[in-house]
Amino acid sequence: YAPWLLEGGREGVALAGGALATSAVFALARGRSFSPVSIIIAGLVVSLTFGSAGALLMALNREYTEELFIWQSGSLVQNGDAAVVALAPWLLAGICAAFLLWRPLRLLDLSDDGAASLGTRPAVIRLAGMAVAVSLGALVVAEVGVIGFVALAAPALARLAGARTLGRRLVWSPLIGGALLWLTDRLVQHLPFAGEIPAGTAT
Repeated sequence: YAPWLLEGGREGVALAGGALATSAVFALARGRSFSPVSIIIAGLVVSLTFGSAGALLMALNREYTEELFIWQSGSLVQNGDAAVVALAPWLLAGICAAFLLWRPLRLLDLSDDGAASLGTRPAVIRLAGMAVAVSLGALVVAEVGVIGFVALAAPALARLAGARTLGRRLVWSPLIGGALLWLTDRLVQHLPFAGEIPAGTAT
C-alpha cells in the first residue's frame, strides 16, 4: 500500500515495524516491570495479532502478495552477497552494543530487588537489551524473512551445552543459532520436494 517507503531501503521500514511491535509488547508488559514471563506472553499476543492482520491482507490481495508469502515463510535463497553486505555494518553495531550492555545485563541474574540494591534499574536494562535484540532481529527479518524459534532454541541449547555465564551465552548463542539454521537448511535441501519448503517453515 505504500511502496514509496522502500525507496530508501528496507532497513528503515524494518526498524519502524520492530519499534511498533516492541512498543505494543512493552505497553502490555509494563504492569509487571517488564519481567521475562510477561514480555514473552505479551510478545505472543502481539505476534498473533499482527500475524492475523498480515494473513488477512494477504487473503484480500492474493494476486499481489505471493512474494510476501515467501518472505513470511523465511527463505535463505539469495542471488548474491548483497544481503550480507547490507547487514554487515548493522550487525557489527548491534554486536558492539550487546557487549557494552554485558555488565549491566549480568546483574539481571540476580533478583530485581538485588539488582536494584546495587544501584541499577532492572526495567531500564531490560528495555536497552530488548531494543538491541529487536533492532538486530528486524534488520535480519527484512532481508531473509521470518525465521522463527531459532532465537528461542539457541540460548537454551547454549545453556545445556555448558554456557552458564552471560558472556558465554552471548558468544555461543549466535553461533549455535547459525549452525542450527544452516543444518536445517541443508537437511531440507536433500528432501525430494525441497524447493517447496522455505527454511523458516522447516525451523
